[in-house]
Amino acid sequence: MTSNFEGDNVAEALKGVDLEALRVRVNESCIFANMAENLDELADLDMAATRETLQNYEDAKSGWSDLLLIERYGGQFPSIGFWGAQPRKGEQRRNFMVVDLGEWRLAIK
Repeated sequence: MTSNFEGDNVAEALKGVDLEALRVRVNESCIFANMAENLDELADLDMAATRETLQNYEDAKSGWSDLLLIERYGGQFPSIGFWGAQPRKGEQRRNFMVVDLGEWRLAIK
């Protein structure tokens, strides 16, 4: 298995992060409910590390063609989830969430 915990700054973003707590946060979302029942399954999710803030994502959604649902979480890992997001007309709808890890944000789809 190739872990998505490596490459594209994901490994750097996850340094010092409680991966089990992150897995629990991902499972709490309606977008990824119970998809990551263990750390291997969490590592199988498509991830990208970014320095964009949660507010950047919140601001960007106003320009998206369509959006069915937004969910927000606080706590140890503040996050925002998008259900049925279509960032550009003609693109396929997708569900994704962005988790704030402090210096980095982790986009998961």
